[in-house]
Amino acid sequence: MDVPIGAVTRRFGLRPSTLHYWERRGLLTPRRRAGWRYYGEEEVFRIALIATCRAVGLRVGEIAAVLDEAGAEPDWRTVVKARMVEMEEQIAALTSARAYLDTLISCPLDAELHTCPDFRDNVASRWPAA
Repeated sequence: MDVPIGAVTRRFGLRPSTLHYWERRGLLTPRRRAGWRYYGEEEVFRIALIATCRAVGLRVGEIAAVLDEAGAEPDWRTVVKARMVEMEEQIAALTSARAYLDTLISCPLDAELHTCPDFRDNVASRWPAA
């Protein structure tokens, strides 16, 4: 199966420049015929994995580790576990931010937010008294 670059970009919602970049970074090795790039079945699955890794926030160097041969350092499981830890930290930060915004939105005043007593109490609790 040789899939032309146009079919791959449509299938995965990617730009050709993205595939070219991944190729320059050594993540892909398409076949070439008459100057056109074609991807075999293994490369198509590799593209799917790269796209999934990008969607969950892995950087190109981390993706290279995920794609690398067994025994590579760092091990792909280490890379994935580290990303999961980062995601948990992001989730906690976003949950905290969401809770803070909920308190702001529940301010009983319709005036400017900086005059809200709940907001002022929150700010005062985080700053030492002058």
